[in-house]
Amino acid sequence: MRHADMALSPEYYGVWAAHGTATQSWWEIRADQVVNFQVSVDGQACEGRAVTVVTGDALDIGTRIRLYMVGDQLVFAAPAVRTAYSRASVQDICRRPDGTYLENAPYVVKKLKGRVA
Repeated sequence: MRHADMALSPEYYGVWAAHGTATQSWWEIRADQVVNFQVSVDGQACEGRAVTVVTGDALDIGTRIRLYMVGDQLVFAAPAVRTAYSRASVQDICRRPDGTYLENAPYVVKKLKGRVA
């Protein structure tokens, strides 16, 4: 979701993943939409929600989050919280470390007898 005529800076476009934090999460940032994906409370499903863009470098998820680049990482900063995300592919969204996908994962890559379909 975004405000009328509001989009994030193009340098933020793409898929971003945070691993090694308390919870896995992914961001898919496009000119027309920003979606945050997270693991459900029970750890079995993927949950996505559209996020409101408020400026070229800020989002609103109930609190305002400012975005900025540090090297090749995208930092999401809110009061008392900062998380760095690395570039990823859409196929990484909601994929477990063992390569399987959470229920409701948006971009599932299926393997057929040792090859990717």
